[in-house]
Amino acid sequence: MKSLDLKSFYAQSLGIATPWKVTDVVFDGEHKVVTVFVECASGVAWADPETGERAEIKDWQERTWRWSAPGS
Repeated sequence: MKSLDLKSFYAQSLGIATPWKVTDVVFDGEHKVVTVFVECASGVAWADPETGERAEIKDWQERTWRWSAPGS
């Protein structure tokens, strides 16, 4: 079985694909939290899914999603 580094493991587990990439994984054992940082590659040309017209990213926002394992 091939060994994966943490970034690759979380990218595969979460279904992260190009142009997105996992850039960091941080464990906080005290609070039982894993933080996975995902970023988009620079220079990506985006298109409006309905019109196909080119769209620009003018801003970004850091977001947090929480998932708890059953029984935790």
